[in-house]
Amino acid sequence: WDSGHIQYIFPKDKSQLPIRVLDNTTAAHGKSSLKLNTGTHYHPGWIFSSPEIALKPGRTYTVSFYAKARKAVSISGAVRSNHLGYWNDASQWESFKIGQTWKRYRFSFTHTPKGIFATPGYEYYHLYLGFPREKNEFNLDAFQIEEGTLTDYNPSAEVEYALTTESLYIRDKSMIEASISAISYAKPRTTETDVVLMDNHTGRILQK
Repeated sequence: WDSGHIQYIFPKDKSQLPIRVLDNTTAAHGKSSLKLNTGTHYHPGWIFSSPEIALKPGRTYTVSFYAKARKAVSISGAVRSNHLGYWNDASQWESFKIGQTWKRYRFSFTHTPKGIFATPGYEYYHLYLGFPREKNEFNLDAFQIEEGTLTDYNPSAEVEYALTTESLYIRDKSMIEASISAISYAKPRTTETDVVLMDNHTGRILQK
């Protein structure tokens, strides 16, 4: 979120989602966190999705994140997969008691896809968090998924990027609105970073 993006993918219909903003007043890591305001008329879940995540069968993974809430409450969470358009729970659902101060939460699972989910094909994963349908305010930060056991939070690369778009696929020649940004964790910190959005199939530069 230090890059200025709330998440990778926004659905087109945002009316039922919890109110979400970047919060520059508090963070567990860096300078910003995600603030969610939940309520009785909002969807009880929030998805953190990244097309870069690929899980290998038989491997054990650990998911971790920092959270706090205005009012202490329990939430649920799981890693889900979309394999060739079919949804599946890649992990068991876990419960977390969120308090009023920053705390790190984690869970581990072994990826054991079965049936169609074990066949080769395009897939992506996301972390789904479920919130009670009641008025509350949450701050979330420093999400990490790693192979093996829990380690200290550490960005996976010196330069990380965030892409916001309406869809993972562009099926025709119609235009699609998208934005991209990057942040450098290099030491010493760089002040300027060139960001290039490129078509993966043709190599054509779409935005620079």
